[in-house]
Amino acid sequence: VGVVHTLPPLPPMAAPNETRVWLCAIVLAAAAVALAADVTCEEGSADCVNGVSNGKAKYTGNNAANDAGSSPPPCQFYEECWPTTGELADFRHSIVSDGVSSVFFPSDRGSNFSEAITLNNQLYKDKVFPAVVVRPSGAQGAEAVQKAVRFAAAHRLRVSVSSGRHAYDGSTLLSASVHVDMREMNRVISMSNVTMRTELEMGIRFKDLYPHTKVHNVLFVGGSCPTVALGGFTQMGGTSVLSRLHGLSVDSAVSLRVVTATGELITASNHSHPDLFWALLGGGGGFGIVIDGVFRVHPAPPKVTSLSLSWAWKTNSHPDCGAEVLKHWRDIMRSIPREWGMYVVANGGPGYFTRGAHRDILGRDPVLKRIAELRESDAQLLRGYYRRILGYKLRKTMADFHAEQPTGVLSFAGMFAGPKDAAAAAIAALLEFKPECQLRYFVEDKGELTGKDTPILVEHDSLHDYEVYSHPGDCSAGGGLGCNDRMTDAPLLPSNAMFNDDLINLMRRTAFATELEGAGEDAGVGFMWTQIDGAADIPNNYTAIPQAFRQSFGNGAMNVYWAYPEGDAGNISYHIDLSRQMYAVATKAGATPAGYVGYPDTVGMLDWKRGYFGEHYERLLRIKQKWDPANIFYGWQRVGDVLTPSGGTTA
Repeated sequence: VGVVHTLPPLPPMAAPNETRVWLCAIVLAAAAVALAADVTCEEGSADCVNGVSNGKAKYTGNNAANDAGSSPPPCQFYEECWPTTGELADFRHSIVSDGVSSVFFPSDRGSNFSEAITLNNQLYKDKVFPAVVVRPSGAQGAEAVQKAVRFAAAHRLRVSVSSGRHAYDGSTLLSASVHVDMREMNRVISMSNVTMRTELEMGIRFKDLYPHTKVHNVLFVGGSCPTVALGGFTQMGGTSVLSRLHGLSVDSAVSLRVVTATGELITASNHSHPDLFWALLGGGGGFGIVIDGVFRVHPAPPKVTSLSLSWAWKTNSHPDCGAEVLKHWRDIMRSIPREWGMYVVANGGPGYFTRGAHRDILGRDPVLKRIAELRESDAQLLRGYYRRILGYKLRKTMADFHAEQPTGVLSFAGMFAGPKDAAAAAIAALLEFKPECQLRYFVEDKGELTGKDTPILVEHDSLHDYEVYSHPGDCSAGGGLGCNDRMTDAPLLPSNAMFNDDLINLMRRTAFATELEGAGEDAGVGFMWTQIDGAADIPNNYTAIPQAFRQSFGNGAMNVYWAYPEGDAGNISYHIDLSRQMYAVATKAGATPAGYVGYPDTVGMLDWKRGYFGEHYERLLRIKQKWDPANIFYGWQRVGDVLTPSGGTTA
């Protein structure tokens, strides 16, 4: 029986206070949209909690009880605690008086408020509406954040925080919250190749940080997606192509300046507030707002080398290429030097990355959707398309394409901290495996080749040059998975059972998924891993990252992505079923389903307390209770959240 959600009745009130009326309409609208977005479900089913699918429970998070303390619930717009018009005006004036910071209200004309609350994942568009957005900037930005937190605490409001807007679970936004948008807190305060330290504001994006590392000839353990910002990346742990060599991003942290739940600005380090510092290093956020931090940097090698190597999941002559490649990688991955950091990406489905840097060899892009009808005389059109869009030139004729029908893609990408000849020698067993299935069999490789019939191995002068070459686009330029898609996400298993036969068989089936709804040409299923493999053997208690995670082969995510809202319900249901199958594979192998908090479980299948935080959850909870007893920094599937059940499922 479906559950019908209704708004709570308004308590008896005097004549409406004009100072609150202006926000009522938009908050009511936001609540109605959020409740309408909840997926009703059958009571007693595995993914149903109080009539709401786990995957949608976060929309009602503002009313949640919390592990952090027994304080009253957050203020609602009809209560006396809600800020008046005069109080809101005074608050705005106190922020913007520094001349650079900004405050946006839902009633403001223009697109500033809407732009500030827009996430990359379109699944959450127009579903979550903060009461006010604060955008700190400049040298006085920390003071603006302090004022925002104190204002929220005075009115019993939650505080939500974003920087790069890459939280694909939408958890960086909360309805009726004071939202702090950190994107303009993005300065490189200092960087030195003498002290091997850098001081950075947490809103800086990696595409803006890496040019500084080139100038100073150092390495920073950061991400590869150019528009990800440091703040969320670090508090999740921060996996990188450099992690096998230099650890996770949090392992390089020396100190962090943070605004606490009382609005106080403090410095946390191993010598000052060490409990808070520890929790900020991989605890998933929710302990305060980190303003800036000091990090270690590492000596840069004279050269670095990039890899981009892809196989078809299957061809007519070789129907099991993808599975064979993964089994081969499983056998050799531990022997690869730590200078190599790799991503493994497997994609399939009816659309498969049609807007991203990786595109289906069959041309699923709408421009070439009639590829099967092209005659040999049309081959020049196809060659021109690949040369212009992908940098490829065709090796084979149209007849070869029709004969082999390469489908799905399995890609290895990454960076070697050293020159090309050493990089090639270290992975020779991978480079020449199953050449008849490699996409270079069908197209010429872009970039510089290491020799006859070898994949892309390109030497670069710096980490920055590698990033520019490997990730030339970003969401602001259009294109790329997650930039404009509707998307669900589930963490993959950071276990040594990663590429067992059962999981490979599951991947083989999803590589050719046709069940996606409302998808058109632009949908698919993707698996992605980042190799960790020990993360430089950092001791267990150094950060809040569970030891099992550090010792695993890698972390990753399984995505289902599509373009149109008509597919929401069906594709979310498909992903829940796929997650259930994946966790059953883990259980059969004797592994505990787990994941990386930076790749959140948006479909509600994971025992998130143990899966993200492992043996550290109770310690993190005690620290949360100390530093944020009112849970002002509430987060879905974050420490202190009891709205979202943590029983999980494995079957």
